[in-house]
Amino acid sequence: MMMKWYCRALLSYIPMLFVIISSLIFFSFMALTAASEHDYIETNQAILNRIAYQADANLLLIERNVISRLLTDKELQQFFSNQPKTAYDHFHIQQSLIELKAALPFHSSVYVFNQEEQRIMSDGGAYELTEFADRSFVQTKDAQAVPAQWTAPRSLLAYDGSTSQVVSLMKYYEEGGVRRGAIVINVYTDSILEYVNSFNESVTSPIRLLYGDEMDQAASRRGGTEAISYSVAPSEYTGWGYRWEIGQGTSYETLSLAARLWLGLAILIAAASLVGFTLVVHRRPEQLTALVASRIAVWPRGQTGAGTSRIESGMAEYGISAAEGQEPTETEYAALERTDEEEGHALLAPTGKPTDTMRKLSGICTDEEARPAQAPGLQAAEPFVAPVIDEEEVQLRSQRLFHDLLAGHVILTDDQFICRMSQLQLPYAFDRMGVFAAEIDNISPFTEHYSAQGRQLLKYVVEQSLRELAEQHGLFAWQVWMEPHRLACVVHQFRQEPAPLMTAGELAAAWQKWIRQYLQLTLSIGVGADSNSIETIAESYRNAQDNLSLKPVFGVGAWIDNKLGASKSSLDSYAYLQALESVVRSLRLQDEDWQDKLTQWITELRDRRITKQELNMLVHSVVLQVEKELLVLHPNIQQQWKEEFIHRFADLKECVETLDELEKQLAKELTAFARVIEQERELRRHHHLALQAKNYIDLHFTEPSLSLASVSAMLNLRPSALSQIFKEELGIKFVDYVIRIRLDHARRMLAETDEPIQAIAEQSGYPNVISFYRAFKKVLDIPPGEYRSVYRAL
Repeated sequence: MMMKWYCRALLSYIPMLFVIISSLIFFSFMALTAASEHDYIETNQAILNRIAYQADANLLLIERNVISRLLTDKELQQFFSNQPKTAYDHFHIQQSLIELKAALPFHSSVYVFNQEEQRIMSDGGAYELTEFADRSFVQTKDAQAVPAQWTAPRSLLAYDGSTSQVVSLMKYYEEGGVRRGAIVINVYTDSILEYVNSFNESVTSPIRLLYGDEMDQAASRRGGTEAISYSVAPSEYTGWGYRWEIGQGTSYETLSLAARLWLGLAILIAAASLVGFTLVVHRRPEQLTALVASRIAVWPRGQTGAGTSRIESGMAEYGISAAEGQEPTETEYAALERTDEEEGHALLAPTGKPTDTMRKLSGICTDEEARPAQAPGLQAAEPFVAPVIDEEEVQLRSQRLFHDLLAGHVILTDDQFICRMSQLQLPYAFDRMGVFAAEIDNISPFTEHYSAQGRQLLKYVVEQSLRELAEQHGLFAWQVWMEPHRLACVVHQFRQEPAPLMTAGELAAAWQKWIRQYLQLTLSIGVGADSNSIETIAESYRNAQDNLSLKPVFGVGAWIDNKLGASKSSLDSYAYLQALESVVRSLRLQDEDWQDKLTQWITELRDRRITKQELNMLVHSVVLQVEKELLVLHPNIQQQWKEEFIHRFADLKECVETLDELEKQLAKELTAFARVIEQERELRRHHHLALQAKNYIDLHFTEPSLSLASVSAMLNLRPSALSQIFKEELGIKFVDYVIRIRLDHARRMLAETDEPIQAIAEQSGYPNVISFYRAFKKVLDIPPGEYRSVYRAL
């Protein structure tokens, strides 16, 4: 009987044991939470270190490319020479700079500095150092004996007065131990940050650059003992750092905070339960003792025995004296036993195992509940191991892999590709791979119209719609943003009979149509040649890029493959520069046909392979040609050009994407500038005399007798006065204008007719063919017969 009481008393402490076990579970959870947070921080740090490494690799690649260009590019080396340079030389130098800029992985600006001439040539034009917006940086760096590495972020002043944050690299060019000049690369920090944040899915915790004092403070804080809420990855190459806020605004931080609040609440409940259960446990022995005492009090005091002595000794332990003359019966003992059993029935089952109520309170699960569901076809005896995959890390690794494969940074064999895709749990089978590149049209309005989050959402919709469209046709396609506005896609294709699946080009066309129909934007697509191996995927992507670069010719929303791209011939630099010179000169001389010449120039360009870089080069060539013609005009016109028009033409490089847009904008701006020239000339009283002389020459240039004396006599002016008026008003000498008109006529006849050179000379106002040869060779630097052969060979 006493043993049962002892067991019941012992079991009455089960609530306290429950509280202790619960507390241990809570504290274990807290330790796991802390460990998980530590692992999360370490993972963030590892990812940030990798991102910083990739950014440094791209910057190092820029530096190596620049050094290589300085050592091998003859066009750039020519800029540093002291030889006089023509507009054609400037064109080639600028084209070399544009090609260098296009090869850089970040959005950049490039210019070269000739130290002796104190002159700047950039991808946007040629400037004197004193007129260059970034002259303070050039002068400061030029004074240094040893060129520095990448600078800290600084403000770059543009021609239009706007400023941008850039990091700069200057590399000097030396010849024979003498410094001739330097090349400067300005990389926009927004481009670097956009690149590093392309690996960061969090919108509220972007990665940002640290430098100077901020970098020192971050390093000192991480060396201390205080809690750090961010990760920092220093760069030994640049001296900057990259900072990433840990979990700010993410679901992880929200869940972590909720876990801490729940843990604190659980501890409070456990403490309150411990106090309450303790009070209950201490009250129960008094009630049991009172009940036992009331039953034992009837025993005779004189009765002794082993059992009595044990009971009395137990009562004495509680300070209770037994009454005489009463003895508990067996029924009463049974009733006492039932009372104790009923009180513990809620927590213990008859078998001694915890009940459902007990399991719910303590968090204990049965074996059946703890065992995961068996996969179909898996025997019950085999252990089930659930794969643990970090989706964010998988996505980051896959995007990095796809980018490196298409960019050519990494070359894998087919077996290595299968292994890498298997690790990422992505499909890898293919018979051939189709590649295409898609570019968002009108990127400047797109950037201005939408916020950063809006652009990110639209890009996600664009990417997701392509993935779903491929899945609808039974294709697997993976894609990656190679640039902020350019998406590359690779489609795994199979040769199936009797009807093959949709090709990559057909998928691109269907996707392009869907985007145009349901989204307020258009895409231009370049389709590359199919690849039979992953080893040649980068070459296929470059082919797609080359086709996409022809968007200026085919227009926005174009779909361009190799067949369509091959229909255009290469751009002939000499021919288009000559035609442009004729357009601008006619504008300066106020010829009525300058707009027709502009239209003809654009029409000829449509038959050529014009890329976006070459389109920008065309705009720059217009600016250079106008500035050349302005040198002979009145200073007032030159001043209005600098104040009102030059920045408009520079803006065309950002907003114009096609030849149609270029023609429209050039016609608009050149018409406005022609009106300025006309208004300025009308203010001078002798302008009408110069125009009369010009019109007379245009009508009678085929007459050999045409001369300054004959035209002066017609206008009742002295020859010297007419020569001065003609030069001041039209910016060209009388004799030079006559020669130009005659040779322009001769050039057209050489290109369009088969007449002999003798006849062409006579019809151009040269009765002596030798004089014609001499004038043609002197002005155009090529004999007439060779000019005809070269032109017809184009």
